[in-house]
Amino acid sequence: RAVLDVLAAVLPPAFFSDENFVCLVLCRMAIYGLAHGNGNASPLGYAYLGMMLGPYFGDWRAGFEFGLLGQALVEEGGLAQYAARVQMCFAYHVAPWTRHISFTLPRLRRAFEVAVRAGDLTYSGFSACTLITSLLAAGVPLAEVEGVAVEKLAFVRRARFGLIVDIITSQLCMIRGLRGYRPDRSEAEGGAWDEAKFEARLQSEPSLAIAACWHWIRKLQAAVIRGAYAEALDSAARAEPLLWTSFGHLEMAEYHFHAGLAHAACCGGADDAGHRTAIAGHREQLRLWAENCPENFAARAALLEGAVAAIEGRGFTAMQHFEAAIRSAAENSLVQVEALAHEWASRFYRENGFATSAGAYLRNARDCYLRWGATTKVQQLEQQDRGLAEQLPLPGAGAEGGLGMIDLASMIRTSQAVSGESGLTALIQTLMQVVLEHAGAERGLLLMPRANELRLEAEAATGPGGITVRLPQRIVTETELPIGLVRHVLRVPETVLIDDAARPGRFAEDGYLARTGGRSVLCIPLLRQLRLTGLLYLENSLAPYVFTPARVTVLQLLASQAAISLENATLEEKEALVREMHHRVKNNLQLVSSLLNLQAARVEDPAVAELFIDSRDRVRSMALVHENLYRAGDYARVPMRHHVETLCAQIERAYRGREGRIRLDVSVEPIQLDLDRAISSGLIINELLSNAFKHAFPDDAAGRISITVSQQGGDCVLTVRDDGIGMPAALAADLDASASLGLQLVGDLVQQLHGRLTLGPPPGAEFTVTFPLPSDGGA
Repeated sequence: RAVLDVLAAVLPPAFFSDENFVCLVLCRMAIYGLAHGNGNASPLGYAYLGMMLGPYFGDWRAGFEFGLLGQALVEEGGLAQYAARVQMCFAYHVAPWTRHISFTLPRLRRAFEVAVRAGDLTYSGFSACTLITSLLAAGVPLAEVEGVAVEKLAFVRRARFGLIVDIITSQLCMIRGLRGYRPDRSEAEGGAWDEAKFEARLQSEPSLAIAACWHWIRKLQAAVIRGAYAEALDSAARAEPLLWTSFGHLEMAEYHFHAGLAHAACCGGADDAGHRTAIAGHREQLRLWAENCPENFAARAALLEGAVAAIEGRGFTAMQHFEAAIRSAAENSLVQVEALAHEWASRFYRENGFATSAGAYLRNARDCYLRWGATTKVQQLEQQDRGLAEQLPLPGAGAEGGLGMIDLASMIRTSQAVSGESGLTALIQTLMQVVLEHAGAERGLLLMPRANELRLEAEAATGPGGITVRLPQRIVTETELPIGLVRHVLRVPETVLIDDAARPGRFAEDGYLARTGGRSVLCIPLLRQLRLTGLLYLENSLAPYVFTPARVTVLQLLASQAAISLENATLEEKEALVREMHHRVKNNLQLVSSLLNLQAARVEDPAVAELFIDSRDRVRSMALVHENLYRAGDYARVPMRHHVETLCAQIERAYRGREGRIRLDVSVEPIQLDLDRAISSGLIINELLSNAFKHAFPDDAAGRISITVSQQGGDCVLTVRDDGIGMPAALAADLDASASLGLQLVGDLVQQLHGRLTLGPPPGAEFTVTFPLPSDGGA
């Protein structure tokens, strides 16, 4: 195992010196592991061997199996010393060449988390930038990729990992350029973004060679998308001598794909032979990758084949390859490749005189770029074809019938993110974040009706730093949205979509839209059992037709989930407030009770002290109701059995000197009362039971007290009975004339309950209070 550790230590410098030496070291590590047993370094050796077996030995499938073996030894075999490196290597360097790119994304995220937990700065940094690379390769919406990139850039800046800072900065520059942000709005460290200064530093520092390579590859990609092919070839030429730094990286695939297209676009000029020679190398590499992983590379290879066939005048073959590229890209959710394939097919048909077909493909390309979030490209296409912006996306364009290309797993994750938030504030922030990520909107508002007002609960906006969410929580004004449209949705809760607010149509005269120059507008009601709970208002001022049918469908699904989650969170928040209120009331009443107790202890006159004690017991009775509500968690109904039993036990303890000779029986049916009835009933029991303990059994006489609470029809019947000396005849004849504060209080409480108080016949004393239950019976 010491040999394995030494060989593992040799790997990093070997990768930057001699690839044949790397292969030798990795093969030795595998042989030692198989012959002498695996050590901590074995998973690393197997994973890196998996990376080398495909390109150097032509055995991509075996490479995947070795990578999988390294992963299994980390996760199941307990050999976790190099866990982060193994997981990143397998997810990024091995899997994408034989498995769909979506297979790698969760594993790369996990590799980053493992590296961070382990304190492995190097591999947490590389896991971060390779995750962004993989998201771009997978065609994930650019807004979502930008959010990840901003988060990871902040992490590596805190860690002061300068190399990865430069790599992610370059990635962000391309993303934001495609989304319509000027490069000088990028978050450059130390001030405004200066691309020339950045590139000069990359060129002057040899340690930044991989960052420079990736920078030029991203500039190549962006230039091809813009159609700036001379600029693309210049970037490709700058990247080529640095490709040695990026062996096994997906940047190599981006380089060969986009460089091949750039050379194909430039064929027909003075250096036609040079372009064809270059194309041949790129074609061969893409073919090899497509054979082993058609999910990731067949569309790319087919598009370049179509471009070559068009150059060579093989029209029918070119059409077949373009269609194959479009079909494969759509099937594998590679929207950015699908967009390029439609655009190149449109150019081919236009050059060959088929204007109608060219227009259809161009509309499809525009729709794909919209779905990807490449706003700059959409605007470029609309400027080239003025009629394009006025055309609706073709039905089914981009394979978007129904939900089409929307990623089902992403929808499930999004729904879980919305429904999984417990607090109202966290829920609103998550909701606005995911809505803007899926909508392609620049700005979004969450509006909620309160009484006769419409409140702005949240505002989200996209910008250079990603998506920001504010919580104004105030009344919305007419300067912030098209108020006529919003009032319509409030009145008739239906989704309203304006594909292009610049064109005549419904709500076109709204002052807000005319003033702000909005283009795409969408307003969705949040409905809970046909009851309006809020509105989602979304807008994009850069492009029309942003809210495609698939996006609207997804947003409506999110709105349904959000309506339920918002109502639940609001109820939870109200419940928490009520719970806190009962807790505070109980504590305050207990404080009052303690003060009365202290005061009673300081009073020398026994009669006055007893008045304080009686008041204390009354306060305790009220506090007990709030305590029972707080503990039960049901703030509307008080279970009377537990409440009465607890109250009686509390009073019995107060007269504990007599409990040996006085028996107390309590029988309560399972009745639940609202707060007011529970407090009044508890006070009545407190007065009558305390009276019985104090007066029914003089001279240490023994006896029995019974308390029953039952339901008879629609009434609650509360009876306090004792077998003591009974009541004085005069008092029994006229309770209203009693000078006793306690009995006067009982009379007042019975009136509050809209009940009646009756006395039973001697011997002893019997008080029966009958009062109506609420309409649900109280049970």
